[in-house]
Amino acid sequence: MLWIKRFVFILFIIIVFTGYFILKKITIYREEQLARRYAKLTALSWINAALYDNDPEKYRKFRDSLLKANGSSVEDVEEYLKLYNRAPENYIYFATLLNTYVDSLCKREDSLSKAKPELPKTSGPAKH
Repeated sequence: MLWIKRFVFILFIIIVFTGYFILKKITIYREEQLARRYAKLTALSWINAALYDNDPEKYRKFRDSLLKANGSSVEDVEEYLKLYNRAPENYIYFATLLNTYVDSLCKREDSLSKAKPELPKTSGPAKH
C-alpha cells in the first residue's frame, strides 16, 4: 500500500511539471506569434509612411485599412508596445523581427522601383 502512495505522488509530480512546461511552451508560442504579427504590421506601416510622406490623410486611410484587415487597431498596437516599457530586454525579439521585415520590404520596394518592364519590340505604334 505504501508503494502505491509513493507511485501516485511521483505520478502527480510528473503531471504537474509536464503541465507547467506545456503551458510555458504554449505561452511562448503565443507571444512569438503576437510579436510576428505586430512586427509585420509595424513594418508595413513604416514603409508606407515613407511612401505617403506628402499625403498624411492617404497614409492614415492605408494604415487603418491595413489594421482592420488584420483584425487590429491603432490602440491594439500601442497597447502591445506599452508592454515593453517596463521590461525593454523583452523587446529584443520584436525589434529584431521588425528590423528584418523593414529591411526585406525596403529591398523589395527598391527592386520593384528599379525593374523595367520588357516591352514587345514593334516597328512602331499599332495602326488601326
